Amino acid sequence: MKKIILSLVVIAAITLSANAQTKRNVQDKTGKKTEESNSVDPHKNDRKIAHQEMIKRLDLTETQKQQLESLNKDFKTKMTDLKNDNSSTAEELKAKRKVLFTEKNQEFDALLTPEQKTKMHKFYKESHKNNKSNHAQRIEKLKSSLGISDEQAAKIKVDKENFRAKSQAIKNDQSLSTEQKKEQFKALRNEMKNNFKSNLTPDQLKKFEEMKSAKPVKTT
Repeated sequence: MKKIILSLVVIAAITLSANAQTKRNVQDKTGKKTEESNSVDPHKNDRKIAHQEMIKRLDLTETQKQQLESLNKDFKTKMTDLKNDNSSTAEELKAKRKVLFTEKNQEFDALLTPEQKTKMHKFYKESHKNNKSNHAQRIEKLKSSLGISDEQAAKIKVDKENFRAKSQAIKNDQSLSTEQKKEQFKALRNEMKNNFKSNLTPDQLKKFEEMKSAKPVKTT
């Protein structure tokens, strides 16, 4: 039941944020603020912020910063080449991306001192703990606020699994342009939003709309 309710949290959170703007201010490497779209990956900026905070805590030396910049530049070049690879299948591209990420992580790990590695693992452990705590709070809030039944939760879980499968299919479809993927993700989020609402009773839907108007739920 706990996993089912957790699925509800993900559905509700994305539903509440479906009509939100997909652009936000972010900082580039020079510190200049720019607008970046997160329509394709709504969690990309959150991960970027967390990564920047982790790098800050590591207190890298100037030499390490230069090595990291070179590592990121090389990784970006390889990912661009992979994006333009029209001869590989979707599964082959997925495998190649996995190899690139593994190599990057290994190279990054190699340039850190033992003390910095300890700090990095501690940071990720704390982040995971905080995420679990936030999930638990949202679970309890939705359970008490909407009164979701087991039958409703089961239907919502199925919708969530379908959403994840369709999202992955869009993400891996190399025939689609970035703009086409954005449009399909937008349509998919709207579909999920409508499915979620259709699983609620009139009273639950009213409460849900009141929650949405009162305070937007952060995307999980």
